[in-house]
Amino acid sequence: MASHFWKGDSASRVAFVFSTPGRIEGEKGRPVSGDTGKNLDAILKHLRDFDESLFPSNDRYFYRITNASTKVMFLAQNDGKTEDTDKNISRLSNVERIKREIEGVECVILCGAKAKKLGKHLDGVIVVESCHMGFRGLRQTFKNRSENLRDIGKSDRDSKRRELCADIIKKQLAEKLP
Repeated sequence: MASHFWKGDSASRVAFVFSTPGRIEGEKGRPVSGDTGKNLDAILKHLRDFDESLFPSNDRYFYRITNASTKVMFLAQNDGKTEDTDKNISRLSNVERIKREIEGVECVILCGAKAKKLGKHLDGVIVVESCHMGFRGLRQTFKNRSENLRDIGKSDRDSKRRELCADIIKKQLAEKLP
């Protein structure tokens, strides 16, 4: 496999699209290898409770995973840039790559703003949008002072953020699934 793509189990009906591989993914040679992957595993537990046929595993590597960009990007390597440009993500050759990599799944979950840029190009699949599942994305989406986190102790907030992220995905799936 590559740092931007993981084929997953042939029985998987779901693909996750993130933004771009980072330093850890580049070192390990597979996507969502760091905290984002650990958060995805925790979110999958909530999704599995919602629909075990669509989410039969709590292991991220059961599912198809790709990124909106194939470039490994992180602060120390890319002049402070951690994500590829919208122009590169929207390039026809990149969109066609994404379509090939998600071929055969029923549902695609776009994780983060860069991944969401691809949604308009994906036909014939259920498309769900989520915040990025890294801590920065979760914390920007679900702020400490929000109603859902205000009365929760600091040590429990990230766990609650993962649950809230799963709730957003579940709500969209409930609206879109047959």
